[in-house]
Amino acid sequence: MKKTATVTALVIVMALSTQAQAGGPPPVCMVVDKVVLEPDEKAPTRIQIWGTFIFCKNNASYDRPVSGYLYYKAGSGKEEVCRKQWAKLQKLAADKHIVAFGFCGHPKVDGHLRKAGQEPSSPVVFPVDDNEGFTNGDAYARDFPTAKKLLAKASLGAPKK
Repeated sequence: MKKTATVTALVIVMALSTQAQAGGPPPVCMVVDKVVLEPDEKAPTRIQIWGTFIFCKNNASYDRPVSGYLYYKAGSGKEEVCRKQWAKLQKLAADKHIVAFGFCGHPKVDGHLRKAGQEPSSPVVFPVDDNEGFTNGDAYARDFPTAKKLLAKASLGAPKK
């Protein structure tokens, strides 16, 4: 009986900790100005994501909006998966959504932002995971003041529903 109660308590604690980890904000939200696919749009292996970004700090709130670009390359053997994610990003950007990237704390992208005048070099390997892709992040404009600033800075107006 005591063993069953201990196992049950352990399972509950594990479930709650997993739920809390997954429930936080994504590591980055962005308004995309342009997407550059390299070497071409038919079979890209690298992507530059230009726009205005906010990065999550301490899995709780966002820093101020900053402009620049993220530069990624597809990992070896992961080109098709990356292309699907990049196409999803292009669709979200074309529809003028805030784009959320990843899930609470993953991937770590805050140190990858490059300034507009910086030449593209040494792209970071794009994190390929079903949970680390691009999603509609409009809801974060309601929940986080910095995301509202992101919308204002990008002059998109109210998020789409």
